[in-house]
Amino acid sequence: LKIVQELLYGITPDFAVTLAVPFEEIKGESAQGGHVSRGLGDVEIRTKYRFYRKDYSGGTNQLAGILGVSLPVAQSTDDSSLSYLGALTGTISAGHWYLWGDLRYELKTESKGTKEGSVFFYDVALGWRPYIAEYNQVDFAPVIEINGELESKAIQNEQLKASGHTVFFALGFL
Repeated sequence: LKIVQELLYGITPDFAVTLAVPFEEIKGESAQGGHVSRGLGDVEIRTKYRFYRKDYSGGTNQLAGILGVSLPVAQSTDDSSLSYLGALTGTISAGHWYLWGDLRYELKTESKGTKEGSVFFYDVALGWRPYIAEYNQVDFAPVIEINGELESKAIQNEQLKASGHTVFFALGFL
């Protein structure tokens, strides 16, 4: 279980800073049997800069870059480590259609004999609005989404831990 509180502050219309503070509950096994750890997770600080925006009648195209750092303050895990995030995200909203996409890379550092594998993420979502709502009305849109993770090798005490490629498909509503 992970509950995250985020504080987002828009410094300008194109530049924002986010602070994310998670509270985690992790269930695990030890020599003494099952146990549950609860506490503060790794705190994330992210910046987002929208460097391209083109508005037109009935839509908008936008691109933004994201940089972030995850600080190893977790109380509930032993393998907490400093990690860095870089991302590129884009949006096209035109009439009845939405298209979102992003590419993210998380570079993880070593902690207590464990070198977690860095992860490349990609996401694409397509949404369709059956009707165009007014600005102050609910904007209902079914969405189909593809998310992927490509994880590099993780090493724990000089032993290969894991690596792989995972793809997720999802249906939802906006």
